[in-house]
Order: sequence, then C-alpha cells, then structure tokens
Amino acid sequence: MPGFRPIHLIRYGVPAAILLAGVLLMVVGTGAIANAAGIVLVGVAFMVYLVNVLARLAIASQRDRELEQEARERFARSRRPEQPASSVERQPRRRLAGRAERPLGARQRSEH
Repeated sequence: MPGFRPIHLIRYGVPAAILLAGVLLMVVGTGAIANAAGIVLVGVAFMVYLVNVLARLAIASQRDRELEQEARERFARSRRPEQPASSVERQPRRRLAGRAERPLGARQRSEH
C-alpha cells in the first residue's frame, strides 16, 4: 500500500470529520433537533464517501474502456496466420434492419 498522500485527507478525512460531528451532535446535543441534525450529518458523511467511491470507479472503468478499445483496434489490424495478407483490411459490416441474420453456413435458395 502506498504511503500517505494529501488526497487521502480529502478522500477519507472529510467524511470522517462529518461523521464525527454528527455522532458528537447526537451524543452531546440535547433535544430532538440535535438528534435529527446528527442523523442528517451521519447520512451526509456516508453520501460523501459513496460519491467518492463511485467517482473512483468511474475513472477506473474509463481507463478499462480505453484499453479495451485499443485492443480491439490492434486486433482489427492484425493478420491471422490462416489469413492471406491481402484480407487484412477490415470489411464494413452490413446491418440487416428488421431481419434476423442467417446462421453461419446457411445458404440462400435460388428462386428459379
């Protein structure tokens, strides 16, 4: 695990401080308003932490998508051993709107 970085203070310190304030308000505060405010602060602390986790996941998944796209592009440009060198260029895919594609190997009947 890498050492302490300043981003850790924001990533974990801010939600921890909000959580601590909420718990202290519930324990030390008197009355229903103090308890309600403490509960709200505890909820806000969890939401801040959750937003942080989701943001880090989004950044990581974007990196994964970029790596996957690069791999697809490399694969599309590559030549397989059984392929002749002239067939490396990728042919555009046809789209069949509203029709199911035929299974591989199925032949069309010629209508005479």
